[in-house]
Amino acid sequence: MTRLLPLLLRIGGCFVLAGCPEATAPAVHAPTQSSQPQAASTPAPAASASASAPSPSASATVAQPPPGPSPFSPILAADGTPLGTPLRLYPLLGATLFTEEGVPWRIHRLDGNVIKLDAMPVQGLPEQTAWDSVVGRYPSALWMRVGNSTGGLDWFRWQPGTKKWTLDPSVKQGRRTAADLVPWLGGRLLLVLSDPQSMLGAPPTTSIKILPDARGAPLPRLPRIGPSFVAASNAGELFAHYDTPPEVVVARAGATRPTRIALPWQPDCSASALLVRSANDAFAACSANGRSHLTSIDGSRALPLPVPGDGTISSLVAGKESTLWMVDGHHTVWKRGNDGAWTQVPLPADAEAGSLAASPDDGQVWVRLGSKSDADPTLLLTTGEVRLGSKSGTP
Repeated sequence: MTRLLPLLLRIGGCFVLAGCPEATAPAVHAPTQSSQPQAASTPAPAASASASAPSPSASATVAQPPPGPSPFSPILAADGTPLGTPLRLYPLLGATLFTEEGVPWRIHRLDGNVIKLDAMPVQGLPEQTAWDSVVGRYPSALWMRVGNSTGGLDWFRWQPGTKKWTLDPSVKQGRRTAADLVPWLGGRLLLVLSDPQSMLGAPPTTSIKILPDARGAPLPRLPRIGPSFVAASNAGELFAHYDTPPEVVVARAGATRPTRIALPWQPDCSASALLVRSANDAFAACSANGRSHLTSIDGSRALPLPVPGDGTISSLVAGKESTLWMVDGHHTVWKRGNDGAWTQVPLPADAEAGSLAASPDDGQVWVRLGSKSDADPTLLLTTGEVRLGSKSGTP
């Protein structure tokens, strides 16, 4: 099955890897929020590209919702009734994890269609501090981000050998630092850190490093600082979505000239989402004046796409079989198939979609009810039947 890379860390102003999206991801862009991202493909040429402006009268091809019940259903408790416990959801590379607030906090893992309780121990994590998010790749390159006394985030790395979490001094995320963690070559991850101008006047910066550390490995180079979103293909292309002027930059490791793709939007359109399925199959979105604009990127050019519903995108992820899923401003879920048509997807009675998330491994789509924040605990819906299992052994 095609492997989908999540939108790491952010949509409409929040983080994920990724752990993100959304996008794939994603969840999940704020300095103290996470995000969570595909098949290999020929790298994009190192050249500039532009796109023509979309027609202002373009409208979406919309199909009526299919008859019958919703494809989504709630997580079931052990007794078969809908689970009433809010969970935080993290669809990561290698696993879908959940955290549950409490004393102590708990970490669960999806195994097939069963959620294994307490699947990972919490030894080494601060007990009285709120956990921000889980990011990375399960189980070999996994971090828990935890708020610290300075307003920033400490990164605790999972140690599969000792079954403990340890503070990772190599990653420092300040209160105003935006951090994106995306899949990279050789099973590693690429960390992009952006700091705004300091209060003392130091200029803004953007730095890139490979995790776990790979000294001497070539890095992609971005021509601008402060991307609004980043994502990557597993062939080694880093995508960066910028505002003012709106563009997507595609940079390869060790390449001297990235591809710069102008986006067909007005200058004040604020970036709101980035999804990458491969080097020649990506999507970017922005918002301006109460409307959203969606563009497909084929490696060298950007083509405008219609937006269904009320014309706004509050959440966007990539699902199975090259589908796109979104939530509009009226909390309605939409699905775009290979034919380019958007179809409204019914939800169970009285359910209101807040945001979406999708597994970067198999494209399983989840609906967070009510909340638009990836970091909020919430009740969840998903396709198929998922139920709570028993307490699991340590991975």
